[in-house]
Amino acid sequence: MILGLDISTSITGLTVIDDEGKVLHNEALDLTNKKLDNMFKKAAAVKNRLTQIKHLFNIKKVFIEQSLNAFRPGLSSAQVILTLGKFNGVVSWICSEI
Repeated sequence: MILGLDISTSITGLTVIDDEGKVLHNEALDLTNKKLDNMFKKAAAVKNRLTQIKHLFNIKKVFIEQSLNAFRPGLSSAQVILTLGKFNGVVSWICSEI
């Protein structure tokens, strides 16, 4: 089975598909809770959910959408791009550990 991730610090999308491409699970993990007020708490929440997903499905491969790497007028700043890149790296590392 394959796990696909769309990582963001506000909503992280998770989709599990089987080897034939059938969607077995799809969810949006909401990280906007006020208790998740820093990157480490958000990463811990993602790690917790990914651990649960691993126990539910026999994940063999993980695909992660490439992080934003260019400015989009009115939507991104250098700080936003750096934050997303850092969080993407942290979640990628968590995936490799799980």
